[in-house]
Amino acid sequence: NDAYDQIAIAAYNMGLVSGQYDTRAQVRERIKTYHEITMGFTPNDFPMECPDDLALETLLELSIEAEKTIVPNFFHESSKVDGKGSESDLREEFKRFKMEKLCDMVDTNKLFADATWTSFFDSLDNKGEGEGGVKTSA
Repeated sequence: NDAYDQIAIAAYNMGLVSGQYDTRAQVRERIKTYHEITMGFTPNDFPMECPDDLALETLLELSIEAEKTIVPNFFHESSKVDGKGSESDLREEFKRFKMEKLCDMVDTNKLFADATWTSFFDSLDNKGEGEGGVKTSA
């Protein structure tokens, strides 16, 4: 998963791991194991960086208004043809797009502020040769 790689790189860049012992791929796997096995979470449970909710809501409303102005019968005609194309369908599609495309970066600042993750990275980098750190090569 991309999230684990983002976290491994950010941890290295922030000096949470030294790059002295393990490769990026090894640290990525340790992050994954810790997150999924030890903590019982999924990749979807990370805090994500997203544009401001108010800005996104404004964008959505402007999009809907533009759609109504440019193609006034679109919502009405589309829903007759295939059962899709209502305003609520557009809102759902926007919500999916937001999560899949606009919120696709882990908020590593928020993640690393969590003492649990700080302890995890401290333990990685203090285990000695072959047990911690991250190199930037895959």
